[in-house]
Amino acid sequence: LEEMKPFVESRYRVEPGRRGLFGVSLGGLTVLNVLFHHPEAFDAYIAGSPAIWRNDRDVLKGEPAFSARVRAGELKLRVLITSAGNEQYRGSDPALLAAAAKERWIDNASELAARLGGLRPQDVPVVYTIFPDESHGSGSYAALRRGLAFVLTPPKI
Repeated sequence: LEEMKPFVESRYRVEPGRRGLFGVSLGGLTVLNVLFHHPEAFDAYIAGSPAIWRNDRDVLKGEPAFSARVRAGELKLRVLITSAGNEQYRGSDPALLAAAAKERWIDNASELAARLGGLRPQDVPVVYTIFPDESHGSGSYAALRRGLAFVLTPPKI
């Protein structure tokens, strides 16, 4: 917020209403952190495959205060959260299921999207997308493609 945003805005024309922040994996975690603590900084937030599980889900500590601001009608922004379909093991191997239970890539992202999406959708619409047959790595390209369209397409009124 103190370096990157002014750097971009000093060199490029940035249209009001189309300022977006994008990140994947740990970058997606950063997007959520900025969303929860500085939601007015951008108009759209794109968290691709956010690593919500990191640091014992510490990023979610900012969710209650953010949610209160949304419910109070203080914010107008858009959120896109994506997951790659092959990020979370869904088979029957107990060892692999136990390992997947720690990270819960898809479950964490979909649960967060559902919670945020139910707050005040007229002011803070939340879109959740799973890219089937994509891995954590290849899903980042799909998230970027979808994220660009999400930021650049005017919101429906």
